[in-house]
Amino acid sequence: MMTTTIHGPESDLQRRLETLMREHPPKRLDVGGADWRYISLGTGETGLLLLPGAAGGGEAYFRLAPKLADRYRLVMVSYPVVGGLDEMLEGLAAILDAEGIDRTALMGGSFGGTVAQAFLLHSPERTTRVILTGTVPPSPARAVSNRRWLRVLRLIPMPWMRSLLKLVIRKSIKGVTRDRDFWERFYIDAVNSLTWEDLATRYRFGIDFDRDYAEKTGNLENWSGEILILEGSEDAMAKPELRAALKAAYPTASIHTFKGAGHGMSLERPEEYEAVVTRFLQDAGTRQRLQPVG
Repeated sequence: MMTTTIHGPESDLQRRLETLMREHPPKRLDVGGADWRYISLGTGETGLLLLPGAAGGGEAYFRLAPKLADRYRLVMVSYPVVGGLDEMLEGLAAILDAEGIDRTALMGGSFGGTVAQAFLLHSPERTTRVILTGTVPPSPARAVSNRRWLRVLRLIPMPWMRSLLKLVIRKSIKGVTRDRDFWERFYIDAVNSLTWEDLATRYRFGIDFDRDYAEKTGNLENWSGEILILEGSEDAMAKPELRAALKAAYPTASIHTFKGAGHGMSLERPEEYEAVVTRFLQDAGTRQRLQPVG
């Protein structure tokens, strides 16, 4: 679901969010009965699919999007209720087709990073470059535990689940020192709009990804694209062993580590984050490891 209003005092970020939503109102596309909503903007020849985390919609990229719109055709996606990974990938492909985008770059953070990996591994021929932020690779063991958890998820009252998710949000942005009130309201408003089916969609996708895609990460030998992994050195959600597993899964990826940053690295270090991202997306074909910015 698209989040369009942050309650509270006006701020520069609030105005920029409202401007984006006013100038580029969300589009809708029915794909197999799923109600997809997305924002499109930009004039570049290549697509850039922006995939948000588990909470919040595509508009979470409102600050970054204008910096890339002259080079890319941006598609900022919000996830609908779907049955699993196949339906998610079918919807993303249908949106690209509807927008006339044959090949696309991908950018995904946290849960969005697993969606980006799945799209790459399923459709490398449509993928040019990939940015993975604070995310993890597929894990069959995690599929087993999440399948058990999904069975009991419906038994937990949704208000309790929202309270738990709000604690996770506050923990993930605890290192944010600038505009923290804005971002806390942004993501808590997003959590308040989540339904049980929204959560089940995330779990079903994750189970399919972990179960079916672990062996596919080694099948990119003939893919000519590039991957950038962004990680926070203090990320308590994507823990060190998971970050190491992600780098092992994609051994040719460039790596940029935000020293001292946590899961909310893009909010903690916005200038560094935007500089690294824009440089990677602009310097196509270099295949060089990025050096720290600043």
